[in-house]
Amino acid sequence: MDTVIIFSRDRPLQLHCTLQTLLDQGCGLADVSIQVLFRATDDVYGRQYREVFTELSRLHQDCRLLFLEEQTFAEDLAAYL
Repeated sequence: MDTVIIFSRDRPLQLHCTLQTLLDQGCGLADVSIQVLFRATDDVYGRQYREVFTELSRLHQDCRLLFLEEQTFAEDLAAYL
């Protein structure tokens, strides 16, 4: 199975647009896992990321979306691979 990894730090709206475009326009993504490694440096960004994840997970239930909040970048990335 192929995997797409997306990194995001304090840009929940940019992430929303990226994922929405990928999910709407990406042909042949049925067997692709989309994994997001994100970091929110304050509660406002954290809340916005949760809203993005909730909305996109609800709208695209047939896709493999995985969201992981970054703790230690190198270790978190290695866990994805």
